[in-house]
Amino acid sequence: MIVGDPDRFAVEFELDSSRMSEPDFFRWLWGRIRWWCGGQSVGIFEPQAQLIDAVVPMEFRLRHTGRGQGEELIDEPAEVAFHTVMAALYEDRGQSFEQMREEGAPVGSVPVGPQVYEFDPWWLFLFEDETRGRLLWTSRDHYEFDALVPGVPLHEVWLKAGEFDEVQKMFLNEIAATEREFSARTGQ
Repeated sequence: MIVGDPDRFAVEFELDSSRMSEPDFFRWLWGRIRWWCGGQSVGIFEPQAQLIDAVVPMEFRLRHTGRGQGEELIDEPAEVAFHTVMAALYEDRGQSFEQMREEGAPVGSVPVGPQVYEFDPWWLFLFEDETRGRLLWTSRDHYEFDALVPGVPLHEVWLKAGEFDEVQKMFLNEIAATEREFSARTGQ
């Protein structure tokens, strides 16, 4: 099933029906998942994934973020916006914990890729202001020694403000509907 527009942003997932019929396995939401970003597949779409590992961070992010993440970088060139986030959140320059916290605060909600196996090969950043969103992504293999590998483009797609969150909510609603159906069927 795909929720959203794959040419903009979408979540594609399948649940493993053989495992979903067993109460002990159901809560792990076995299946496979990937995102579609600007028409490109992002995520390892292989069976045996535990979708719960992607669901929980999505739910957390939706509860703890709002519009206006990284808005000061939304109009910067892609490479500048990307490097600014990487430097603030991931580079060790010998800075103190306080310095790291201060530098990271304005961009802390920008990374949006679930930190799970299926999304490990990618960096995914969302910048958003009151009217629009900008999703940037690239392979983690294309970032070495604190810089993008020359000649490797950052990918980006422009979204409406809130579109990214709305698609994730639609995905979570589909998961919740599946859970309700399972509970009704099994009496759990």
